[in-house]
Amino acid sequence: MCHAGDCGACVVSVTFKDKTIAVNSCLVLVLTCDSWNIVTTEGLGNKRNGYHAIQATLAKKNGSQCGYCSPGMVMNMYRYELLKLLINFYIKEILYFGHITFLTL
Repeated sequence: MCHAGDCGACVVSVTFKDKTIAVNSCLVLVLTCDSWNIVTTEGLGNKRNGYHAIQATLAKKNGSQCGYCSPGMVMNMYRYELLKLLINFYIKEILYFGHITFLTL
């Protein structure tokens, strides 16, 4: 654990209490992770099972230099992709049912 979190190489996607956030794993004690659903960049996609669209696009468009911080960039983009899907779901719900649902993120 570097206890700095500056580079973002250790970013993982964490879901708990119905919220998904990006977390620098180097700043979190393992004892606080109870009941968290944690997805690493390897869990998102890999050579054996196929890459996630974000990973494939980053590689195809030469979106990294040395590659050290690429996992963190991928996981941050993944978190925003999930957030966008959630917001779109609530917008469709509002339009369909005709009422406003307050969304706390």
